[in-house]
Amino acid sequence: MTSFATLPATSAEFRDWPWERIAPYYDGLLARPLTQENLAAWLADWTAISALLDEVNNSYTIATTVNTADAEAERGYTTWLDTIQPQAMAAEQRMREKLLASGLEAP
Repeated sequence: MTSFATLPATSAEFRDWPWERIAPYYDGLLARPLTQENLAAWLADWTAISALLDEVNNSYTIATTVNTADAEAERGYTTWLDTIQPQAMAAEQRMREKLLASGLEAP
């Protein structure tokens, strides 16, 4: 199982990760049994990976809005939208489904 301690501290470090490097974190969360005892830790780990994805998306949005002529930012954002975001959205949905199916309530 992938340790969440190995996640980058900043979205700048995370920005260039391919999906193949991100997916094991979601796979680990989806494979982890959910109990009332581990729910807070599970939610914290999910929040950590989700926050990094959101920060990268927001930084690209800002970069391409502030300077519409920044071709490098545009290329990076397009790559992000094509290769990471669809898979991240699908993984996020699976996470929501797992949480709902557990019937557990946040502590």
